[in-house]
Amino acid sequence: MRSSFAVALAALLVSPLVALAALKIQPATPGKATPAPPAAPRSRATPAPRATPATPKEAVAIRCANLELKGIEVRPLALDEHLWTDRPVTITKVPEKYQGCRFTQHPAHGLTLKFKVVEDGPVVLGCSSRWGSTAEPDVAKDLTTAKKLIDAGWVRQVRDEVETSSYDMQFLIFTRDCKAGEEFTFRTEKYAPPILIFK
Repeated sequence: MRSSFAVALAALLVSPLVALAALKIQPATPGKATPAPPAAPRSRATPAPRATPATPKEAVAIRCANLELKGIEVRPLALDEHLWTDRPVTITKVPEKYQGCRFTQHPAHGLTLKFKVVEDGPVVLGCSSRWGSTAEPDVAKDLTTAKKLIDAGWVRQVRDEVETSSYDMQFLIFTRDCKAGEEFTFRTEKYAPPILIFK
């Protein structure tokens, strides 16, 4: 009786050990870390374009005929220069292409401009925009008009006016290629004579 009980107890103690031994414990598989996505490349700021320095304008070279002038003052064609020898009217605007040039300066009532071309080249003539509007009809009929100048080959240079401090005194510019030996006499209005512009 005692031996049967001992056998049964021994069987009960051994069974759990056998069952545990039969179990295969699988070693844990180390987990693989998921690699982090590559960092987005840093955007490189596009450098602002460098400002290109403005190229200074070069002075325009004006070629002019050589002229023979008698009894006429010659002055720089510049701002604040007196338009006439005997009046305080001054020049207030000079076309860019004629900056650095000179001009003929008459008395205010000098009336007539006379000159002779001694070497071929362009001649630049400035005429009062009043033309014959202030002259009596018997005087106006003999004045040189814009039409007469154009008919004789002179070309109006639009937007190249010389302006002055007198509200009604603006000089319109005409040019013409002239030949040596040509002589000109111009009276374009009652009082103010034309001017010549040259280097």
